[in-house]
Amino acid sequence: MSSSLLVTVILTAFAWPLCIATFNVPNTTQSFFAYLAVAQFFAFATTSPLNGVILWCVEPEQRTLSMALAVVGMHLLGDVPSPILVGAMLENLPDKSLTMT
Repeated sequence: MSSSLLVTVILTAFAWPLCIATFNVPNTTQSFFAYLAVAQFFAFATTSPLNGVILWCVEPEQRTLSMALAVVGMHLLGDVPSPILVGAMLENLPDKSLTMT
């Protein structure tokens, strides 16, 4: 289990700088999408080790329920508040030229 958590930490350590670099590269569409693709690869690659850790932490009879609760938790913490938070951040940006619109 600890090796899966280590893989997750390493992948996250690669993903965050690439996510930040995506918005700091020169303004070319190709470089933006190249950085974005690599950053998303590393960000989404963390899900398999995390799912493994979740499955290893519960009894075999409870694995279905644990994965269901994990998915619900991820959606409640990620999908539900993210549009609200991003909208609030965009409304409060002092320099609207930083957005892609």
